[in-house]
Order: sequence, then structure tokens, then C-alpha cells
Amino acid sequence: MSNTIRSSLYNHLQLAGANFAVYDNFELPQNFLPFEEEYDIQREGVGMTDTSHWAKFKISGDQSLDYLDYIVTGDVGKIREGQVLHSLVMDKNNQMLADVFVCNDEGNYILLAEDVDHKTFRTLLEDNNRF
Repeated sequence: MSNTIRSSLYNHLQLAGANFAVYDNFELPQNFLPFEEEYDIQREGVGMTDTSHWAKFKISGDQSLDYLDYIVTGDVGKIREGQVLHSLVMDKNNQMLADVFVCNDEGNYILLAEDVDHKTFRTLLEDNNRF
């Protein structure tokens, strides 16, 4: 486990009773309670997710909205400040590359992607002939 990456929240999650599993070199909380109990808490209360292992990109500038509308399937122009759009990034052959969240942060955008190789995804974002 020497190559395993832990979130800065690891100690807090461990104290809260998390059971961990390694996923793509990240040691992540798998569960805290039996499934049925966690499900009920999520349905009746509030749940939080540690997204420190997600790929995160800040997209800003005059063409940021046009760029994001080009690379994701959802309509980024509809999300107001402080809102989030759940969408997909597709390749030129219409194959899904990533399940993403686009956050509007005062006209700048934050793109969050889980289950992607950070370097590969960054190359994809930069290798866009239209922009």
C-alpha cells in the first residue's frame, strides 16, 4: 500500500468508523454502517462524499461557456451561479469518456470527473481543435 493515496480527510473518516477499500490507488471509505442503515440515513438525512480523488479542472476565460457546451452533452448555459450540471463527455465517435459535474462559480467553471485518469483527461480537454 505504499503507492496508495489517502485523502486529507482520512483520519476524520477513520474516527467516524469508515471501512476503507483501495480504488485506483486511492484509499476511500467503502461504508460506515450496514447498507440498510446507510441507505435510510441518505434517504432521510444528509450524506457527504469525499471527492478528493476526482479529477478537477478550472475552466475560465471568454470562451469557457462555448468550450464546455462543445465538450459536454448538457446545456452549460442553463446553470446559474452556484449550480451544478451533471453531464457526460463524449469522444468524436460518440463513446462516453467521462461522467462529469460542471459547477458554475461566478462565471468560471469547475469540471469534476470521477473514474478517469487525470493526465489522460487533461490531454483530452487540451486536445480540442475547435478552441
